Amino acid sequence: MSLVGPGLDKLVKARNDRRFSPGTAIGVSIQMVNALRALHGIGYLHRDIKPANTTTGRKEEGEQQIIYVLDFGIARKFMHSDGSLMRPRESARFRGTPRYAATSAHIKREYARKDDMESWFYMMVEIYVGRLPWSGVGDMDTIGKYKESRLPNVEIKARTRAVRDLVAGCPEEFIAILRHIDEMRFYSRPDYSWMMKMLRAYLTENRIPEHPYDWE
Repeated sequence: MSLVGPGLDKLVKARNDRRFSPGTAIGVSIQMVNALRALHGIGYLHRDIKPANTTTGRKEEGEQQIIYVLDFGIARKFMHSDGSLMRPRESARFRGTPRYAATSAHIKREYARKDDMESWFYMMVEIYVGRLPWSGVGDMDTIGKYKESRLPNVEIKARTRAVRDLVAGCPEEFIAILRHIDEMRFYSRPDYSWMMKMLRAYLTENRIPEHPYDWE
């Protein structure tokens, strides 16, 4: 017997437009922020956030509205027992899935909390609009170039274009959240509460119901 329900990758692929309704996409994303806050709170990074590692609860248990983050096979501890943060390695091997991996993974930098949030953001965009700018691209280096075009050392027009392409069709709140993620540094603590508040406000202001979820 399965302990959880179907993966979000299967659920979203079953949709004709390969995306969830706004209420479901935002509701799922809020739950994931909360899950990552809990994981980071005990000193671990996931490093492979993606729809295939995210599931619903079991229908038989009445848990269809609960989202679970799974597969901690490449999770890494980033915090000492006293709460202090470990120093980053000078270089690190690529970890994760190219489609959703943070920019840091592509340029061989140590993962941090901000990088889990970057992967989460890519997933949120994909389940909201049904695609990413690099959807259909198989080459990992090419995908990395898309993401690297938002780095601070890139010319402002190119950065602006990269952001515009990434959030096309998304609410303005997504732009503010992406800015927050991109402005963080290695030791930065993501403002989880603010991100969830922004997403919740979008639902409220636009009178979009979160429930029922699309698979209920």
